[in-house]
Amino acid sequence: PMFSLLLFLAAGPVFTRTSHAAKISALSLTLLLLATVLQLTKVRERAATATAIRIGVVQNNLDPATDFRPDKRFENVTRQRLLSETLLHENPDLLVWPESAVHFDYPESLRQIPLSSPGHPFPDLSFPILFGTQTLLSEANETGVPRYHLSGLMVGSGGVVLGRYDKRRLLPFAETMPMSSLLPALKKVLPSGYELVPGTG
Repeated sequence: PMFSLLLFLAAGPVFTRTSHAAKISALSLTLLLLATVLQLTKVRERAATATAIRIGVVQNNLDPATDFRPDKRFENVTRQRLLSETLLHENPDLLVWPESAVHFDYPESLRQIPLSSPGHPFPDLSFPILFGTQTLLSEANETGVPRYHLSGLMVGSGGVVLGRYDKRRLLPFAETMPMSSLLPALKKVLPSGYELVPGTG
């Protein structure tokens, strides 16, 4: 590409004003490619010296129509644990469960899940676990309906909450109803008995 660019620039007097714009475009593209190559080289150098971690990912393929019921939450967690057992012998540094893996109501002020609590998804782990769940907000909405975030919790050994991310973009017509902030009556279209609230990060 560099040789072609030099040849193109050397023929400058022959070209019209339109080709002058093409030269600038070609030069810009070449500089962009060079910058990309340099950046990729830096990334490879950092990757070569970075500490590698092993991540185990488990997907239990729950059916939203039949499995997302309160009476099945312990059964679902048990299934996740059994699937995870096959990964433990590979000594992962982090275990990841899917977005809707755990259906317990964790308060937004949660800092630690006791190991003896039935709400701890995997108390026997000696390394962190990242799983999807819902966190209960401290205040209900204007009609008294409880409000939740769809969250990702990272819990370390001992049940300490290492971090939480609240989903910022809810799925229209499934997790939230568009225009419901202007027309609150639309919230009744989703017969969930609670309100999902977008997070901020």
